[in-house]
Amino acid sequence: MAYIGKQPAKAALTASDISDGIISEAKMADDAISLTELKAGTDGELITWDASGNPAAVAAGTSGHFLKSQGAGSVPVFAAASSGLTKLASTTTADASSAAITFSSTYITTTYDLYLLSGWCIPADDGGYLLMRVQSSGSDDSTTNGYGYENVNMGGDNHHSTNQETYIRLRSNGTYGGTNAGEGWYLNCWINNPLSSSYPTMINGTANVVQQDGNHEGTVFSGARYASANNGITVYWDTGNHDTGSTLTLYGVTK
Repeated sequence: MAYIGKQPAKAALTASDISDGIISEAKMADDAISLTELKAGTDGELITWDASGNPAAVAAGTSGHFLKSQGAGSVPVFAAASSGLTKLASTTTADASSAAITFSSTYITTTYDLYLLSGWCIPADDGGYLLMRVQSSGSDDSTTNGYGYENVNMGGDNHHSTNQETYIRLRSNGTYGGTNAGEGWYLNCWINNPLSSSYPTMINGTANVVQQDGNHEGTVFSGARYASANNGITVYWDTGNHDTGSTLTLYGVTK
């Protein structure tokens, strides 16, 4: 800059010396902006662009939710997974005094229509049948002639009972549970729509059984409770208790 007389003293530029639009995108070097130059935001939010192409923030989601696309032109959101299994509870017996493993209304809720019950049942006594009941209002439902079931062993034995029992039996003939190491039942059981007041609670599944004599068999079973809404599940032996190490885990299948 030209001047007359003595050269002016040097002075640093201030923000007011730079008018809007002076520093354009073309004047910025690649990789010139680091995280420290970005304006502070809210922990958990993400940067996106809205339908007009302007910067926008994705609001922080709930713990355990996933980022969900809403398609072109819409800002994504955090949301619960739309499918898959959710672990609700697991129970491990601490000793041989547990007569039943129960999952109450704390876990059987309107959040799910379908449940998976999976795990290992070890008997404290020889020769017991593994049975199942639903619960109503926090108590085992042992209504006379309230249950029907059928099971088929891979060895060919089968048992059928239509609306004549107070329980669902998961296996027919054999030497059943034994107390030697490795003997017991590993089962995967689906429980359909237990809270429905319009349809029976449907139960079906498979079990691998190591019998009292050490032999192995597979079993397919199904059953139903012909009643209104049921809000719990109980698994127990007709004789004796569950032994240490018995573990059942309940999962909910997201609607």
